[in-house]
Amino acid sequence: MTSRRNFLKLGAASFTTAFLPRETYAKYESEAETSGNDVALRCCIMSDVHFNGSPTAKEVSRFRRALEFSYRYSSEQPYKNLDALLVVGDMTNNGVEKQIGLFKKEMDAALKPGTDALVCMGNHEFYGGNRELWESVFGVKANARYERNGYQFIAVSPEHGNSEDGSYLYAVEFLEKELEAAYKATPDKPIFVFQHIPPEPTVYGSRQPDDWGAKDLFETLQKYPTVVDFSGHTHTPINDPRDAWQGNFTAFGTGTLSYMCHGVEGDGRFWVTVPEDQNYAQFLVMEVRRDNSIVLKLYDLTTDSFFDQVYFVGKAGAIDS
Repeated sequence: MTSRRNFLKLGAASFTTAFLPRETYAKYESEAETSGNDVALRCCIMSDVHFNGSPTAKEVSRFRRALEFSYRYSSEQPYKNLDALLVVGDMTNNGVEKQIGLFKKEMDAALKPGTDALVCMGNHEFYGGNRELWESVFGVKANARYERNGYQFIAVSPEHGNSEDGSYLYAVEFLEKELEAAYKATPDKPIFVFQHIPPEPTVYGSRQPDDWGAKDLFETLQKYPTVVDFSGHTHTPINDPRDAWQGNFTAFGTGTLSYMCHGVEGDGRFWVTVPEDQNYAQFLVMEVRRDNSIVLKLYDLTTDSFFDQVYFVGKAGAIDS
């Protein structure tokens, strides 16, 4: 397409997926708008919010601020809609009714008409709660397929809270069935899959020596190159390029509104937690254009600004490039 050729002329990498300076992407964005390749879908994507049941906890105000910004940003763009909020698990610390109820109350208060809430369970939702409670509060199935603006979303939840230990084995058949249906419905469009624990071995934190990933879903996702997968669980910084991965499908981590983790080599333990009193809070704003290209804009609540980089997927499924 013309916009794609012009984008390449700007000096960007000739890959269908790239980690780009925002200034470089902004030139493509401007040309896309003037050529009619406008935004067709916008979502706010976050995970690991970790409500503890207290309405004065820092995560509550961060959640409110994240949605307030997402609406303010949307209102300033040519395409003004915020079509969906994706929360990729661990919206609570323990999954008990007090915590889930507070999150649902805050989410309902923050979301405006026209914004769908697309949610899945995390492992922490089982640390005192269960699927039946979670589904009754949210009024949706823990595993479900959704459609928004002609794009397919598939939510997958773990079976228990034992983290990486066979969490998704029970859901493999469900995922295979829904991926097949989604691909038949929209063969030329990306399919957005989201589950809390990342498929091993993909994004930062999901593979050795970090090894916080789940082995259960990888082979199924590999069969569908148009999949763009979102996960949480690792609490890794979204501006670290290891939080993007591309093999036979594409995968991204989604950050955290609570505490940050990262790897430190040579200390005898690869995975460490940044002190919880630090002001770390990040999430993604995803925009999909009419040519099905995808950009993830990385927002930092600490500075109330976007990071200087974006993730760009020119064509999901073009694995040869």
